Amino acid sequence: MIETADGKRNKRYKQVWVCGELVELYLSGNNISGTIPEILKSCSELELFDISRNNVSGEIPMELERFDVSSNQLTGEIPAGICEGTYSLVLLHLSFNSLTGIIPSSFQYLSKLQELIIWNNVLSGEIPEEIRYVEALENLILDFNYLTGSIPSSLTINQIDSVEPDYRNMMELKARAEAADVAKSQFLATVSHEIRTPMNGVLGNL
Repeated sequence: MIETADGKRNKRYKQVWVCGELVELYLSGNNISGTIPEILKSCSELELFDISRNNVSGEIPMELERFDVSSNQLTGEIPAGICEGTYSLVLLHLSFNSLTGIIPSSFQYLSKLQELIIWNNVLSGEIPEEIRYVEALENLILDFNYLTGSIPSSLTINQIDSVEPDYRNMMELKARAEAADVAKSQFLATVSHEIRTPMNGVLGNL
């Protein structure tokens, strides 16, 4: 396992050390740019790749068991082939990117998929009816896209009920973060004012 989350801020990551028997790769919360390297396709043991909250761009090149690439600059369509040979995929987190196109109906082949999180992109079209075949699906979060049509009647109650609570939790976390930023700004403004006030008196007597 390699982890650099919230560590040293790197502009790019090298490709020489990512293969071998690497199982988990964590790179979240850095300032990584560029595209996801094609060499990761040859990492046969890699199961989890977390590169969320970076500046990665380009298209999605590989299939994994747990794939979190949220909060980047990914563009293009979600590859229909993302499901080929990766029937063990459990989590797919693609939120806060600029992904376009439709939700691939090939997701139906991911029988072990539990979390499909693609909110805040530019997806269009309808939610595919084939999603009903993903019996393990617990969280389906598609907010803030350009989806049309109706909610497929084939979705199970478990899948539908899981959307709203997760959305509320995310919005609550976002609200807390925004409130913390406001409080920090107010604190700094107050401290700055309190420092300037006595200094103005001192400078006025010089």
